[in-house]
Amino acid sequence: MNIVLVIFISSILIAIGYYLCITANASTVGFDVIALILHHKNEKIDIAVTIRIINLIVLLLGLLVYGYASIVKGIAFTLFFSYLLKKMLDRKQKAVKSATESVLDETPRVTEVK
Repeated sequence: MNIVLVIFISSILIAIGYYLCITANASTVGFDVIALILHHKNEKIDIAVTIRIINLIVLLLGLLVYGYASIVKGIAFTLFFSYLLKKMLDRKQKAVKSATESVLDETPRVTEVK
């Protein structure tokens, strides 16, 4: 099977899986736990970027065992799936922010009567 197609399809499926877990306030009980804890401590820390960094560190350490070709495939997969995950999480965050703002705009305001 074409490796590019495999990386493409698997990245989409993994990104969707991570997205569903994270938006349900759940975890895959993998390296995402570290990213979720860091994000919980400081909301400025991006979950998808943190997962990307952790995966890249693991891949670089795996270079000694698995060889160059496997690591290049892993890096391509990691970069693509974490990019997709970030896009999905950003879109969800914008939707929540927009919905919150629209609810606040519809809240009746009390005006002072003289």
